[in-house]
Amino acid sequence: MAVDQDLLDQIAGTVADLYREVESSLVTVIADELRKGLDAPTAEVKLDAIRRLRAAAGAVQQRLAKTKSAAAREAAEQAEADRLAQEAKEKAESG
Repeated sequence: MAVDQDLLDQIAGTVADLYREVESSLVTVIADELRKGLDAPTAEVKLDAIRRLRAAAGAVQQRLAKTKSAAAREAAEQAEADRLAQEAKEKAESG
């Protein structure tokens, strides 16, 4: 079976979109924590900010783990449906 380049492109695009969303979420979390006082003078305040940041990053990672497989599966299913529709169209036009 030949590799469908359109299918690969669609899946890669979906995965790239997911990672872009995660990156944006992490940047937002980091910026929020910096505004809350990550640069505060006391070690206790800094440690608390780092703990909050770590927890938020873990939450983003868990959200990605839950959504990435479903999104990739959906992209593959849609690409396969598109391929089948294209084949049916080509068959109808030729026959």
